[in-house]
Amino acid sequence: MIKLSVYLAGIEFDLKGEDPNEVYTGTTDSNGEIIFKNLYQGKYTLIERKTQEEYQLNQTPFTINVEYNKQSTITVENEKIKGSIRVVKQDLENPEVKLANVKFELYDEDLNLLEILETDENGEAVSSEYPSVGKQYYLKEIETKEEYNLNEKMIQIELEDNVQKEIVVENKLKKGWVRIIKQDLENTGVRLMGVQFELYDEEMNLLETLETDEKGEAISQEYPSTNKKYYLKEIKTIDGYVLDKELKEITLADNAILDVFIKNAKTPKEPEIITITKEVEPKVITIIKEAEPKVIIEEIEPEPIIEKVIIGEPKVVKEVIKLPRTGM
Repeated sequence: MIKLSVYLAGIEFDLKGEDPNEVYTGTTDSNGEIIFKNLYQGKYTLIERKTQEEYQLNQTPFTINVEYNKQSTITVENEKIKGSIRVVKQDLENPEVKLANVKFELYDEDLNLLEILETDENGEAVSSEYPSVGKQYYLKEIETKEEYNLNEKMIQIELEDNVQKEIVVENKLKKGWVRIIKQDLENTGVRLMGVQFELYDEEMNLLETLETDEKGEAISQEYPSTNKKYYLKEIKTIDGYVLDKELKEITLADNAILDVFIKNAKTPKEPEIITITKEVEPKVITIIKEAEPKVIIEEIEPEPIIEKVIIGEPKVVKEVIKLPRTGM
């Protein structure tokens, strides 16, 4: 007699004797056992023909010697069909960039933590093997690089039988925008349209040219923000305003718009000059000589021009006192 134990129900076996026509077939019961009775003494071969769906078929032939009035016991083990995952971590916009030191948690379908994975210098992490048939697993990113946004999506995974399944997880760089708001220096409620700016990266490479709209605003494209510096330069303003020549350093905010308020002073006006001319009567000196009764009229040179500047007014007033020339 042979007692076979596999601890799995419904497993089918063939038991073959030395005579090719001597073949016995059996299926394990609810206890995972089969008993072959009334066997002749001799050598037999046990072969597994069918197993449960989630198990590997054990293809190893087992040789058993049956002795008279003795029970031979044999135990056959089956391994579950398993699979594993290989996480590949890369940049969302540039897949060639692989991300090291990113950590993941792997859970079973009941959300029991199985293990923690961390990507290597190639951006890869390989899990242990787990049963694959009819099983669900979940992958969660728990830590990423400083300049990237954490991918908080819980990824559902179905393992493939006897295969290392590749799971690509992408991370997006933290980015920000700059919004220029152009105002009048003295009246911030006045916005300036048509003012142009150049935006540079920290190596002074020109990224783009911006121009304020009817609201006095200009919004840049998005750029990486973590540990990055940018520079803003005004290159053209509108008539009546002074160009702001200062190169402004900017640190973008992560995943947000940074508002930069820039104020322009008006161009100073040239003073208006008004000339006022007045005529005054000349002074006349009469000299009488007894010997020769003559009247001599001497011309007196006019006094110097007097300038008067009125302080606080945008005008310069010149008052010119003009003496007429006379003679006899």
